[in-house]
Amino acid sequence: MGRKSFSIHADYYIEIENLDHTQRSNLFLALIMWASDRAHPVLDSECSMLFRLMTAQIERISKANTGRGGAPTGNQNARKTTETTETTLPLPLPLPKPKPITVSSKDESTAKAVTRVQCQDVIDLFNKTCTSLPKVQRLTDKRTKILKTRLIKYTRNDFEHLFTLAENSDFLSGRKKDFRATFDWLIEEANLVKVLEGNYDNQKSKSNTQDFSDTEKYQNLTMD
Repeated sequence: MGRKSFSIHADYYIEIENLDHTQRSNLFLALIMWASDRAHPVLDSECSMLFRLMTAQIERISKANTGRGGAPTGNQNARKTTETTETTLPLPLPLPKPKPITVSSKDESTAKAVTRVQCQDVIDLFNKTCTSLPKVQRLTDKRTKILKTRLIKYTRNDFEHLFTLAENSDFLSGRKKDFRATFDWLIEEANLVKVLEGNYDNQKSKSNTQDFSDTEKYQNLTMD
């Protein structure tokens, strides 16, 4: 055939728009190679169907233009008419739509594993520091959920400080009264803040030394 140009009508615009960037490139390369009597690349089923339809339409248009009346074949005017008829501007193709970025299940499981490791580290720190309190035996789902929330705001050093204060507190450790704090009690937001702010620190014993700072109390005293 060896034609220099061919027309592509807008009939297949929707079908072409649904193709991805690679499919469009392969389809138009196949059409150009077909028009040049060259072997075109292997196409997938969707592109192959469009290729057959489009080449059939190109053949029909070519035959229709050849069979029209006018100047005899070989006449300069005939060539001009054919070239004018077959020269069409290609339709602009839209850019391929970006594919959404998805997180694989492997990445999600890795993130969960890291979070559980951090939660378990907090429990190990409690068991090591708070020797006066009941040890934590299991990292339950409830504890994991609470610790995930706390670890967003508090660091490992904060938890280490929390557990040290709890162990040193006579009240929280049960050395002063029957009450004894637990791990679950300590990681509750309200209790955690109170402990870190020193509300359960041991009260310093009052000194037996007499306070002479109030001079008005002694101004009328006389020496014997």
